[in-house]
Amino acid sequence: MKILQFRIIILVSVVLPAAILSTYANADTTTRSASLYAYTGYLSVPSAYIHDAQLGIHYSFFPDKVSAVHTGESDNQVYSATLGFLPFMECYFSVFVIPSFKLMYKYGSLKTRSPGVKLRVLKEKKWIPATSIGVFDPDIHKLHIVDETGEGRSNVSSTFIVFSKQLGFNAGSVSLGYGFDSMSGVYHRLKGMFGGVTICLNEFISVSADYDARYWSGGIKTHWSGIDLAVAVIDGVWPVYRIGYSFNLPVR
Repeated sequence: MKILQFRIIILVSVVLPAAILSTYANADTTTRSASLYAYTGYLSVPSAYIHDAQLGIHYSFFPDKVSAVHTGESDNQVYSATLGFLPFMECYFSVFVIPSFKLMYKYGSLKTRSPGVKLRVLKEKKWIPATSIGVFDPDIHKLHIVDETGEGRSNVSSTFIVFSKQLGFNAGSVSLGYGFDSMSGVYHRLKGMFGGVTICLNEFISVSADYDARYWSGGIKTHWSGIDLAVAVIDGVWPVYRIGYSFNLPVR
């Protein structure tokens, strides 16, 4: 617990001053590529930025020890789609495949669906960070909305607010956010303080590090001709990766 608190203190003391003191720069596509969970961000955490008029498809792999669903029992394979529908909104839909749990009649592995949306409420300015709120797979049972079985189907859920600021060097960015316990489902992510930082090594390659209120992650990301690739290590031990493709939608 003391080590965790120390890491949070370090995160706040480094990330927050960097966000406040950094000079303004236009957001770069490389710093805003998809995270392992499809939303625009770092490795495991979101940023406040939005990819407008863009559609992306992604595949991510998590080993069982750091998987989102049935943690410690099964690997997770995540198939996701991301749609930047408006300048202030991104929509998401993910399917988590849990291969160690086989269903009857050879139907395949256990699967769970996880929709979400991220809304930007403040646009980044010189002294103002970009600010967004996100709601993913909320537990609708807590809103007294249930399915035909009388139970909600929420699984990989999170409700959060996040602040992001472009760094004044290497087209990098830094974010700090907080995840709320409200409307949490069976597998709740981003519960508490989280943050991330990315630095671009060149036009196509960047390095990122983040903390998702549970695990620390570090890795490298590439973005070239619409292809996104991320390779990372979670908690200093567990390798994860994501591959995806995104393209701009025609805008009149």
